[in-house]
Amino acid sequence: MKSDLIPRRKPLTANIGIFGVGLDIYWQQFPDLLDALMEYMDVFEEMVQAQHVHAVNFGMIDNAEAAYAILKEMKAADLDLVFCDMLTYATSSTFGIIIRELDVPIVLVALQPLV
Repeated sequence: MKSDLIPRRKPLTANIGIFGVGLDIYWQQFPDLLDALMEYMDVFEEMVQAQHVHAVNFGMIDNAEAAYAILKEMKAADLDLVFCDMLTYATSSTFGIIIRELDVPIVLVALQPLV
């Protein structure tokens, strides 16, 4: 890249949406699971924000009702890209409506904790 290029007045950035998916019936079966998964999602959000983008965390979507409820908010956020963090098992009804209805690229993320 040449150093004599005109510098940008405003740096390039992106508006990134992040949401996690899981299965709501797990939370009663495994009392500490939801908190642990949310911590993993926080780590992922920090990784995204480290790229100097604006990240909006829409939280855990763990049933179809939650997916329908958050969809309007996601559409209003003017997102450029969405990361769906596959935190644990989730049925297609949990996140399928979001994938179908959003008109932006969606990346499915499946990271494992290092510890």
